[in-house]
Amino acid sequence: MAITDNKNFLSPIGFNLTIDREKLANVDYFCISASLPDISVPEIATPFRTDYGYAPGEKLEYAPLTVSFLVDEDMVNYKEMYNWMKENAKEIGDSTVDATLAILSSHSNVVQEIKFVDCFPTSLTALDFNAQNTDIEYFTAQATLRYNYYEFL
Repeated sequence: MAITDNKNFLSPIGFNLTIDREKLANVDYFCISASLPDISVPEIATPFRTDYGYAPGEKLEYAPLTVSFLVDEDMVNYKEMYNWMKENAKEIGDSTVDATLAILSSHSNVVQEIKFVDCFPTSLTALDFNAQNTDIEYFTAQATLRYNYYEFL
């Protein structure tokens, strides 16, 4: 039996991101892209006489989670992210939450979930208003989230 028998390939449009339904309900709803971040294990140089050898490091390094979302007309979802960042800057308790990226099949069924543990935002893109634009292009904002690690559920 070949590996591809009865298998479909992973589609980049089949996903759903859930961050915190109470705090960021509108960011979830308008999310248009999310990336499964890079993961790496830095190598350790093991010098011996005139040569270097290498061994795997002891700690995993996770790249930040980047999320893009359409900004609604009342800017509710943009303000949700802004307020979350503001809470964190004022140190009003623990403002980290878990996020789940659900990967969907070609039939829109969840086939894999990836949990990002203890997320918090580190940046939110600007919204550039310009009265000279001739075409209407709706605003897309991008938020960068840090987390401790992710795991496949």
